[in-house]
Amino acid sequence: MTIISLSILRAIKIKIMKKIILLISIFTVFTAYSQEIILPLNYEGSKDVPERGYLKDLFDVFNPYIGTWQGTWNGKTFILKIEKVTKELHSFESGYFYYRDRLIGKYIVKDNATGSIISTTMNNVNLQEAEIKSLAYPKENKFEFLYETGDECYVTGKIRLKGNPATNQLQYFYFPDEFWRFEECHVASAAEVLIPIPTEPMILTRVN
Repeated sequence: MTIISLSILRAIKIKIMKKIILLISIFTVFTAYSQEIILPLNYEGSKDVPERGYLKDLFDVFNPYIGTWQGTWNGKTFILKIEKVTKELHSFESGYFYYRDRLIGKYIVKDNATGSIISTTMNNVNLQEAEIKSLAYPKENKFEFLYETGDECYVTGKIRLKGNPATNQLQYFYFPDEFWRFEECHVASAAEVLIPIPTEPMILTRVN
């Protein structure tokens, strides 16, 4: 074999090796970028969630709350159906994003005298339509939910469920926020804003 032939073979081998190294590098970068970092729910709040992180309900702390709960107040019945949503995407304009498991609540408010439905969100199928969404994670037998409506008044508040769900009863509390858009919903004060869910303390009992 001539010297020229050996040189050509070496050049070909070098090109092949460079391509192999390039492909390995691309694969390594892609794998690292697409890797999902799974973290427990209680990681949130103590540290910044890393990009592509997934705050997962690793220990099923949400599960005892899942189901249908019911209570009565002021001649009305409140039925709250709590469901679990896994891997909800949280993205920001900067491109940063992460995922987390979350509980959402759908409800029915009925008039006890007539049995008619006053208000309901049971037909909302998208996570974005949910008016009740869990905040953080349950601790010390307390679990807080964000309540917000998508109407012109944009009513917001917090729902607190207190107690051990294993007993099939929970105390319900509602705390209103002060950021309502009165000028858009044409009311003079917060007292005139209709809030369909219970605003007074009550006992919820599991019915399913």
